[in-house]
Amino acid sequence: MPPHRKPWPMRWIALAILLYIAGYTIVTLRYRKPGPEFQPYAQALERAALAKAGFQRVPAKTERPADPRFGEAPDGLGIVPGGLPPPLLAALPAHAPLPVEIGRIAASSGANRYLAYTVEFACVLPDNRRELGGAEIFLKGGELFIVPDLVRLPGELLTRTRENAILLTVPAGAIPPGRYRATLVGERSSKVWTLLVR
Repeated sequence: MPPHRKPWPMRWIALAILLYIAGYTIVTLRYRKPGPEFQPYAQALERAALAKAGFQRVPAKTERPADPRFGEAPDGLGIVPGGLPPPLLAALPAHAPLPVEIGRIAASSGANRYLAYTVEFACVLPDNRRELGGAEIFLKGGELFIVPDLVRLPGELLTRTRENAILLTVPAGAIPPGRYRATLVGERSSKVWTLLVR
């Protein structure tokens, strides 16, 4: 029979657990990817719902300009009632709240498919506990929807002003050639213009 082995003292086990927790916390805080966590199942469901509704997500890069310099508004800029269209709302049931309304906007009415297309806009936030975090673009037939994303500020932080500006850049080749009705979506009102991509 094997000789009876004495178990490890409990203090060494407790020390090993504490060292593991400390190491895991340090590695997680140092190397964690910023932004929302990756949720493959929820994102796969969202992609499937968008595809079923006929929408295509267009890649775009967003940045917060330190000194917004709004150029000219697009030709034929108009105002329409706000809110997401019902098919897009059904495909994005958990979408963040929209800005109350869209303010100033600078964009071109024409775009070259071989060049990046930029839209700079300001919007009014529902409260001082949120800020403009980016925007998503959805394409369906001749309709192009630009949907701003609002993110909640951590803790007790507040924004200085309820008007935020953002610069949205669509990479070259992301929008196929054609004539589109571009809609920048707000809660109460949205801005629309005609975009011709050649």
